[in-house]
Amino acid sequence: MATSYWLGAWRSEGLPLTTASNDAAKMFDATLTQYTGWYDDSSVNGIEGSVSKMLAADPNFVMGHVILCGLDLISSGKGIHTDQELKSSLVSLEGLAARSNITNRERLHVKAVKE
Repeated sequence: MATSYWLGAWRSEGLPLTTASNDAAKMFDATLTQYTGWYDDSSVNGIEGSVSKMLAADPNFVMGHVILCGLDLISSGKGIHTDQELKSSLVSLEGLAARSNITNRERLHVKAVKE
């Protein structure tokens, strides 16, 4: 039971995450908490550390890629017309989402980041 705590917590709030990795869900939660609280948590090496751990735990975690692309878009002044790496990340996200059996809510997040 403890191995799926974070996945279960998101699910119990009506916000299931499409990942088999409890660690990815935990680091997604850590990333989102740091972002909304506007701080870096040293126990996970800040937002960069939690994002890195999240994607290492599940490289195909769509919501992990959504939050990574979203943070890039809002925090850096980057845009898809001037930053090829960001454009490539968004194209990869779109492909990953198309290949994944994700929830409608997650699809809407992908759409929001793309637009």
